[in-house]
Amino acid sequence: MWRNHLCIVFELYAINLYEFIKMYDYQGFEYGLIRRFAIQLLSGLRYLKHLGIIHCDLKPENILMKQKDKSGIAIADFGSGCLENEIVYTYIQSRFYRAPDIMLGVFPYTQQIDMWSFGCIMIELFTGFPLFPGTNEREQIQLIIDVIGMPNANVLGRSTRKHLFKQFNNENKTAVPAPLEVISEREKENRLKYIMEKLRESPDPQFVDLICRCLEWDPLKRLTPDEGLAHEWILKGLPPGVLDQHQEQLRQNANNQQTNLTASTQRSRIARIKKPTEKSGPGQQEGGQSKDFLSPKKNDSNTRQSLDNIKLKQVGGAASGTAEGSLESNRKR
Repeated sequence: MWRNHLCIVFELYAINLYEFIKMYDYQGFEYGLIRRFAIQLLSGLRYLKHLGIIHCDLKPENILMKQKDKSGIAIADFGSGCLENEIVYTYIQSRFYRAPDIMLGVFPYTQQIDMWSFGCIMIELFTGFPLFPGTNEREQIQLIIDVIGMPNANVLGRSTRKHLFKQFNNENKTAVPAPLEVISEREKENRLKYIMEKLRESPDPQFVDLICRCLEWDPLKRLTPDEGLAHEWILKGLPPGVLDQHQEQLRQNANNQQTNLTASTQRSRIARIKKPTEKSGPGQQEGGQSKDFLSPKKNDSNTRQSLDNIKLKQVGGAASGTAEGSLESNRKR
């Protein structure tokens, strides 16, 4: 307290992740640095999941770097966040990183919407550009379809807002052309590889797999933070000592999960045993490392054109200097 005012003091961080990407001229970073960012983000998302919190606006601007020359980061700006069992808002997440289940109205949403955002951030750290830079939700949905294909019938059956998108209206003869069937995982990986190669270079297949598993239409099939921390791309780049420590932490996490599950099962059994009858009363309810930055590489301007059959807006839009301003302004909701 100071003069009867409650003062809250926070750490002073250097810059956010978007400013860091911009500082390196949108050229992307090496795998070592991306991996360190990924581990910290997944650890943070795992902790939030343990607390039952959904961030609802994960993006580079809301990830802060402790120092410009270190890889320590922190997740910030919980202004849109909520508890999983107390969902308040339906219009959430910045558009470039908005999960399709939010746009389609697959409710109630879960922390898996943050994992979609995580996948978008990972590919942006590699290429330097957002994967889905739509100017509105209809265009955003089309960009997603161009990369990962159409959602399956199960997802569309749970969607309460699909009628707002002409891509899913069979009676609309003017619908934007889109694949008529759900594409395979191999095809989705090939499309992502094509984009990454055009914007930078041929990517690590395991890194592509990590992103693919985050970019799922169905939130139930999306990668979880625990699965992400155990993914082979995360594990293979760690030094032996760090790897041992990381795997030990994963084992502890798994043991804690099993303990919590067992306790929850026991509470459920007790609750069933104590189920009230007509004669009874009402029942009771119960950080930072060393530098590892990418040496600036020139992106061939000729590669930042339309992607042939996959007509993705982000390649042409992010490539031209005149489009930078509009791209940056569209990062807002």
